[in-house]
Amino acid sequence: MVSVHHEKELVYVMIPKNASTYVSSILSRYYGFRNYVFRRKDHDTACFVDQERNRARTAGSGWLYRAEHEMNPLNRALGFYRYYAEDPAETIMPAEKWARCRVFSFVREPRERLRSAHAYLREQWALPEETVGDALRAADRLSDYEFGHLLFPQHQHLVDKTGRLVAGGLGRVESLEEDLCRMLRSYGFEIVHPLGRRMNAAPADRPRPSETKKDGGRIDFWIHPLDLEMWQKKN
Repeated sequence: MVSVHHEKELVYVMIPKNASTYVSSILSRYYGFRNYVFRRKDHDTACFVDQERNRARTAGSGWLYRAEHEMNPLNRALGFYRYYAEDPAETIMPAEKWARCRVFSFVREPRERLRSAHAYLREQWALPEETVGDALRAADRLSDYEFGHLLFPQHQHLVDKTGRLVAGGLGRVESLEEDLCRMLRSYGFEIVHPLGRRMNAAPADRPRPSETKKDGGRIDFWIHPLDLEMWQKKN
């Protein structure tokens, strides 16, 4: 899930629950980017997909099956930059052009992102686990779609196969419009989209109805330190 400006050789990498739908729509509508959301032909082998686990989750226990789940690129092995940049079919562009592209994205306070992802899956996809802690305990049983939304580290979407961070531009979801405009200007764009986007994300320390006291430790356990470091050092 990426947005590409082919002439300027820019790549925006979408990260689930980080305002990606909004940002990609702005980029494509006003700034000439093209959005790409598709599943690679070699998805199952490249991402080591466990079909039995996915089928078990979609078959019952309150899980609401949807056909688009079968076509979603979310997985447990590859972040979105590697997923598309290493596509053997070179569907978006050749590997040498990927290497030249400047990459940018948005990061979110990790604990808030996890809570938001859990709420989204509960409301939109009938996630059986009622609390964040329940979902974390069920990590081994989560489908690829659930795991990708809930637990896949943000920084893993922004690294190459050597583990190097490829995103030279990082903004925070919490200061979305300010950072988006700043990055667009740095890439030579004149700001033309309507401003005033207000994020509805609640403060990171606000208690959640679906979170128990014991969940706090589990949340901290699942927060990757590089995600927290990346959010604190956004540029």
